[in-house]
Amino acid sequence: MLIEEMEVVEMKNLKNLYNSNIDINITGVSIHSKNTKKGDLYIARKGLNSDGNLFVQEAIDHGAVAVVSDRNLDIDIPLIKVLDINSAVSEIIEWYYGSFNDCFHVIGVTGTTGKTSVCYYLEQLLNQFDYTSLMCTNCVKCNGSNQTKPSLAHTMYPINAIYQNLLKFREKESKNVVLEVTSEGLKQNRTGNLMFDIGVLTNIDIAHIDAHGNMEDYIESKLKMFNKIKKNGVAILNKDSKYFDRFEKTCNCSVYTYGKTNDCDLQFFDVNYSMEGTSFKIKYKNHIYFLKTHLIGTGNVYNICSVILVALKLGYNIKDVIPKVENLCIKGRLEIIKHKNRNYVIDFAVTSYALRTNLEFLNTIKKNKIICVISKLEGKDSNEYYEFGKIANQLCDTVIVTTDRNKTGKSEAIKYISSELKSIFYKIVLNREDAIKYAIDLSDGDDIIYIVGSEYFFKNENEEAINPYEIIEKYSNE
Repeated sequence: MLIEEMEVVEMKNLKNLYNSNIDINITGVSIHSKNTKKGDLYIARKGLNSDGNLFVQEAIDHGAVAVVSDRNLDIDIPLIKVLDINSAVSEIIEWYYGSFNDCFHVIGVTGTTGKTSVCYYLEQLLNQFDYTSLMCTNCVKCNGSNQTKPSLAHTMYPINAIYQNLLKFREKESKNVVLEVTSEGLKQNRTGNLMFDIGVLTNIDIAHIDAHGNMEDYIESKLKMFNKIKKNGVAILNKDSKYFDRFEKTCNCSVYTYGKTNDCDLQFFDVNYSMEGTSFKIKYKNHIYFLKTHLIGTGNVYNICSVILVALKLGYNIKDVIPKVENLCIKGRLEIIKHKNRNYVIDFAVTSYALRTNLEFLNTIKKNKIICVISKLEGKDSNEYYEFGKIANQLCDTVIVTTDRNKTGKSEAIKYISSELKSIFYKIVLNREDAIKYAIDLSDGDDIIYIVGSEYFFKNENEEAINPYEIIEKYSNE
């Protein structure tokens, strides 16, 4: 995580915050008790899953020198009481770190699927023109650095971590900052008072709603990002999304669209798919351009179109952009591996929507069977387990169900996925390496071995994880 490399920010005195008259210097701001450091101001607020007020003593034990809360707390260090703790978080964070609204172009990307891929593609592309930094769910990169440590809980960074990284990006003179923005992060206002120069919508579907309770709350949370685009900024929307009209009405800025239809600002057509890659045409301002990429899948065509529009709205020339777009890549996202006359596709399909979309695509290009090694990271939304099973049952020929970062074998995901595999051959293989080997043993040169799971791509620094690339190399040679 990039913020770990930072030097301590200069001290600030609390008497300058809300005219509190508390003459104490602080050296940081914390919103998580466990991450509190000596000299921090701890903000105690109630989140989606826990109440920070219950962990004030833990924060004090870690070194907090003062606390902000909307409650009366019996503590031995100074308390700053506020009426609205959620508003206070944004104000305090900006007071301490400063505002970044005029420091660089901030590009926010949200949606149900594709947002991480779009962020990676934008970071790769824009760094070929100007210094560009990235914050997404599994890495932080500053001006093309190789920082790849995963964020907490595979979701958006907390507000203080976002601002700490923005401070580093400003110090390193980034010109563009790409930020993956999740619905949960928007619901908790983790972007604070940050305003966006460009906001991108990939798509909206039923997924990730466990933190929201229903689809309406999920959509309302996504819409919040488009209320935070500067008036002279730009919204880039997927015209083919069934929720397009709702997002367009929310925007108080210029709106540009991409998709299949003629009325899009950037239209794609004549798409040809194969296991070697994808070729297609785009139409922009009545000019037609041809593209060819190693990326596969309909989703990636949409992703590339959104990335091109972002680059154009930043002022880069389309004739310079297209050759660079053609070389974009991302590991583990519908990634083709051709090895020893076998076809592998490695995919971190986190949602049932992504799994269905990607399997529907693979069925259009398969020559024989799709043999799927499937797993699902244990989480709160057990309905997704059933959906994974239903989709695999409909769209695969053979399924091997295995674990994803669950070393015990006691897996609700495995149980529920397997319960839906009613009309095809399947086998449960708890050891992930053995599961991949079993799929290889079953396959021939015309099959697609589709390996689904997050274990390798979201492993923690000291966590053991099965490397699918090494397994393919190891057993394909036997």
